[in-house]
Amino acid sequence: MRIRESWMAIVPKIITLAKSSTSASVIKVLRYYASLKNFETCFDKKCCAALELLCLLTTVSKRSAESRRCIIDIQEDCADMRSYIRKLPASRLTPFLLKISECYTIVVDKEALTQSSNSCMEAIVLLLSVYYVFHIGWCQATILTLLFMQTEMLKLSLDDEDIHYGSVSIFMNALDAIHEEQE
Repeated sequence: MRIRESWMAIVPKIITLAKSSTSASVIKVLRYYASLKNFETCFDKKCCAALELLCLLTTVSKRSAESRRCIIDIQEDCADMRSYIRKLPASRLTPFLLKISECYTIVVDKEALTQSSNSCMEAIVLLLSVYYVFHIGWCQATILTLLFMQTEMLKLSLDDEDIHYGSVSIFMNALDAIHEEQE
């Protein structure tokens, strides 16, 4: 199965699983996206919601909302990209998606690495590509989300050193249970 098809199959499962969460951060994200016009019919909006929710659901830290920003950082529609990037802390070196309005930009080392994309799916693939092409290590805040994406989207198996991240397996089992309930 290709990356796009894999992600398209996972998105509704992530949203369904999120609806059973009692986390305030998850509920806030769900309410925000539910309030958007055409959310139920627009895959790109669902894709963005699923990415945010995935970061929250796979993070075991109490700072999961902060960890989410390590993968995708959503700013107001009127935000100025260059100004925002200049204000990033010097310590923020790992690649992430910056979403302003309907545009996604990959930012690495306080630099906009790619031209803006209007597709969340395309932006996710580019973000994963940046990690692999430039052989960038995953920071602790993103490791579970990226491991999940590696195994479910890219269909790459977990390495021996990744096996101790049991929460990824638990999360995948929860998604499989949703799939079985829907059948």
